Amino acid sequence: MKKSIVALFLLWFCMPLFAKQALTTERVGKWIDSMEAMQKWSVSHPELVKRLRAKAREMGQEKAVPSFQRSVAATHAAGLDDQVQAVIMPYGFRSLDEWAALGDRVMAAFMALNMEKSHASEMIRKQLEKLDKDASIPAQQKQAMRQQMERMAQMMQSFAQAPKADMEAVRPLLPRFEAFGKKRMSQGQRP
Repeated sequence: MKKSIVALFLLWFCMPLFAKQALTTERVGKWIDSMEAMQKWSVSHPELVKRLRAKAREMGQEKAVPSFQRSVAATHAAGLDDQVQAVIMPYGFRSLDEWAALGDRVMAAFMALNMEKSHASEMIRKQLEKLDKDASIPAQQKQAMRQQMERMAQMMQSFAQAPKADMEAVRPLLPRFEAFGKKRMSQGQRP
């Protein structure tokens, strides 16, 4: 009995450590594999995807920065846990929540790498300066454009906070990410 209590205490104490495991290139690869499987599943189950998207809209997620964790909340609300979990579990994920948390970290690192490569923050800063100087744009339109660019800059800033170790785990798989994105775009799916 005493050993069980100690084991439970250690498990409870270590839970945060398990949740924030080091991101490895191998885990990122498994996550990409699961995304490819999810993509195939979504093509073969359009009625379930439609139900999931309707639930996400109902929950106001379409207006938010994309997040796998919020998508899982919509999956729970739509009652599709079992179907989606059956797709991702063969890739080593114990739950939708674990898969989503890892997915958010992977995507943040991926976006940070892309921003680093394209110098996106510098580009937005220059666009804002150009917008401010452009007298041909009406003030109301200029304000709306500025707000949109500032929201984009804030989103980029949040991605820029991705840990360097996560970025290095994702870096070797950038070609796989790009190929997956192109395949989805060619099939007319959302990025």
